[in-house]
Amino acid sequence: MELSNAQLKKILNIGVVICILFILIWEIFYNDKESFYKKNFDNILNENFSGNVIEKYYDKENHNSPTIVLNNSKISVVGNFWSEILVGDSIDKKKGEYTITVYKKVDTLILDYKTIIEEIKKDKKLKPYN
Repeated sequence: MELSNAQLKKILNIGVVICILFILIWEIFYNDKESFYKKNFDNILNENFSGNVIEKYYDKENHNSPTIVLNNSKISVVGNFWSEILVGDSIDKKKGEYTITVYKKVDTLILDYKTIIEEIKKDKKLKPYN
């Protein structure tokens, strides 16, 4: 049984409409950007690390994420902090805090995730929750 061009067009149009409806329903009901960002912000808040920076690189296996290797662990940091932390620095981040303390040879630097999070909330028009 062969289908005519008109029948094929009708089937194709129905398929396109179904795909568009699926995408719209997904975006409206299932793609919750608020919970995505909240989960990431909570992950930052719950991070706990401390150590000497022995290496810095972009992790190609993790979306080219800026990565810092400490003497006892490996962490990803936001791009804004990447340039501030150097090999040889000591860094400390306590669970429940949004700040990373960077101990340099001459001085100490405080890097605050709170500023970045507030910018993201404002840019993405997210509801405040912290």
